Amino acid sequence: GRTGYLIPWRCPEPFAEKIELLLRNEELRRALGQAAADRMRSYSWAEVARSVAGVLGELVEETARTRLGAS
Repeated sequence: GRTGYLIPWRCPEPFAEKIELLLRNEELRRALGQAAADRMRSYSWAEVARSVAGVLGELVEETARTRLGAS
């Protein structure tokens, strides 16, 4: 609710509710947009790359453990 909304996957009702809310409330729409833009300025490409690399590394390790355990 500070930079946007998280909507459960494939749940059209809550998605439609939030879209309708944002369409009706320009002040909220602008505030969420500004907060999201401000938040994203705190990230650098290097930081994002490290984070993605960490997640991918964890996935590789988990896949290796799963395959070794299945043998």
